[in-house]
Amino acid sequence: MKKLYLFFIAILFVPSLAFAATWWNPFTWFSWGAPPAAPISSTAQIATSSPQTAPTSTPLVKAQSHPKAPTKGQTVATSGVSSAVAQPAAPIGTLCNGTYYSSCPAGQSFVCPSSGSAYCQLPQQSQATQSSNTDQQLQAAAAQQAAAAQAKANQINALTQQYNSQKLALDQEIVNIKTKYYSDLAAAQKQAIPMGLLEAQESQLLNNANQQIAQIQLQEQQLYLNYQTQLNAL
Repeated sequence: MKKLYLFFIAILFVPSLAFAATWWNPFTWFSWGAPPAAPISSTAQIATSSPQTAPTSTPLVKAQSHPKAPTKGQTVATSGVSSAVAQPAAPIGTLCNGTYYSSCPAGQSFVCPSSGSAYCQLPQQSQATQSSNTDQQLQAAAAQQAAAAQAKANQINALTQQYNSQKLALDQEIVNIKTKYYSDLAAAQKQAIPMGLLEAQESQLLNNANQQIAQIQLQEQQLYLNYQTQLNAL
């Protein structure tokens, strides 16, 4: 029991004496060798589980093309932003192939083709009506042209028939003159007259027939000229 009592006394006083001896020993006041390590402060602590304080600077936020409006109960923080970036004003019109176009007039629809410029189009019903009217106009014009062509053809046929009829009549007169000549010549040859007088009569009959035929031929030429002039006038 006495030994145990001495042991506890040694535990309490020996460390205090060792520290005192070290402090009051002048040889320990100067560092003759390597510098002693800096003592670790008892107040220094290493944070392991507790999070660090958030930085005070405001991080940059990527601008969105369509920012959401704040809902009820939320406010938009502006004090932490150093300078506001002005957003460009939204273009007015309709985009088509990289170009903005103004609105079409009332009653027309905006059409953007795969390439080229946009245009305004009338309603399909109006286009169908316009197309129908155009078709009717074309049909009416075609009918008028056909009627005019038919009338011209009828006039040409009438002139041709008239010319042929008159030409046939003149040809028949020539035939009649020749027939009369041969008949008169045969009658003259049957007469009992001198040969010289008979030759004179035959010559007279031939000259008369040729003169009549020449006049009829002139009439035929004039008839043909009139026919051609009337055809060209159509």
